Amino acid sequence: MTKAADVADFFIELAQSDENDTITNLRINKLLYFAQAWYMARFDKPLFEEDFEAWDLGPVLPSIYKKYKENGKNNIDYVSDSYNVNNFSDDELNTLIDVFNYYGKYSTTELVNKTHDNGTPWKQLYKRGGNHLIPKECIKEFFKKQSPLDTFHIPTWMYDEAESGHRMPDGTLVIPKGWDDDDAE
Repeated sequence: MTKAADVADFFIELAQSDENDTITNLRINKLLYFAQAWYMARFDKPLFEEDFEAWDLGPVLPSIYKKYKENGKNNIDYVSDSYNVNNFSDDELNTLIDVFNYYGKYSTTELVNKTHDNGTPWKQLYKRGGNHLIPKECIKEFFKKQSPLDTFHIPTWMYDEAESGHRMPDGTLVIPKGWDDDDAE
C-alpha cells in the first residue's frame, strides 16, 4: 500500500514544477485528505493506511504534520531521498493528478474552508481542543455522494507524458508549462 509520505512527496514535486506555487504543511495535509477521499470514493479502498484527525484547521495526518512541522508556514521544497513516482499504480497516479489539478487552483485558506463545510466528516467530528479520529469509512461515504473527480477535464497528453516516462534523469516527473490548460490537447 502507498505511504502518505510518498503522496506528500508527489504533491511537493508537482508544486516545485511551478515557480509560483508553494506548498506548506497545512496545504499538504489538505491535499492528502482530498487524495485519500477521492481514491476511496473511486476504488472502495484507502490510498494509504494512516488515519486523519479532526484538528482546528481541518483534517490532519499527525505523521505528516510532525514531518514538516519545522517548516512552519514556509514552503516545503524538498522530497524524501526514498521517493520514487514509479511506485504509484496507474489508478493512484491518475487520482493524484486529478486531485492536484482540481484542488491545486484553490488557496490553502479555501481548502481549509472546503474541509469545514457543513456535513463534511471534519465538521461532524471536530471538537474544539481535541484531535479526534476521522474514520476512513466516514470520509469514503461522504465523498461517494459528491461530484466524482472523473468528470474533471484532464488533458489526455498529460497522462501520456506521465505514463511515457517523460522524466528528469533523477526520475522526477516533468509537468510541462500549461499542463492544466484546457486547450493543451
